Amino acid sequence: MAAYDAWNAEVQRAVPRDKLLVFNVKEGWAPLCAFLGKPVLEGPFPRTNETEMFQKMGAKRRLMARAVLAGLATVSSFSLAMLVLVVRRLRRRTK
Repeated sequence: MAAYDAWNAEVQRAVPRDKLLVFNVKEGWAPLCAFLGKPVLEGPFPRTNETEMFQKMGAKRRLMARAVLAGLATVSSFSLAMLVLVVRRLRRRTK
C-alpha cells in the first residue's frame, strides 16, 4: 500500500491540478463530468469492482483451471498408454 500511496503522491506533484482529477467512484458522475466539461449523466454510476463480482470471476477461473488440468491429465494418460502399447509391439517384433 505504501508504494501505491507514494505513486499517487508523485502523480499529484507532477501533473498540473487543472489536468488531474483525483476521483473516488463513490462520488458518482458529478465530479467526473464537471472535470470533463460534460453534462452529468443520468442513472447510477457503474460499479463493476464489487466483491461479489470478483468472487464469481475467481470461482469461474478456478473451475476453468480444474477443467484444463483434468484435460491435460487425460491427454497425458492416453499418450502414456499409447506409448506403452507401441513399445510393447515393437519389442514383440524384434523377438
